[in-house]
Amino acid sequence: MKGEMANVDYKILEDPRMAKKALQMLLKTKEDLDDFIDTLEILSNPRFRKNLEKGLSEAKEGKAVKLSVEELRKRFE
Repeated sequence: MKGEMANVDYKILEDPRMAKKALQMLLKTKEDLDDFIDTLEILSNPRFRKNLEKGLSEAKEGKAVKLSVEELRKRFE
C-alpha cells in the first residue's frame, strides 16, 4: 500500500471533480468494510452459527423451513 501511495499525484485532488470522486470511493469502501464487519460479528455469534448449521443440514435433508424476514430476525435475537 505504501508503494501505491507513493505514486499518487495529489495535485489531481485540486480538481473538485476528482476530489469528489475520491471521496465517493472512500465512502463506498467504508460502507463495504462496515458491512463486512457486521457480517463477521453476526457469524461470530455462537447462536447464529448453530442456527445456520441446523438450517443448512435441514436444507440438505429437504426439511428446509421457509421463514419471513421478521421470523428470521426473531430467531437470531
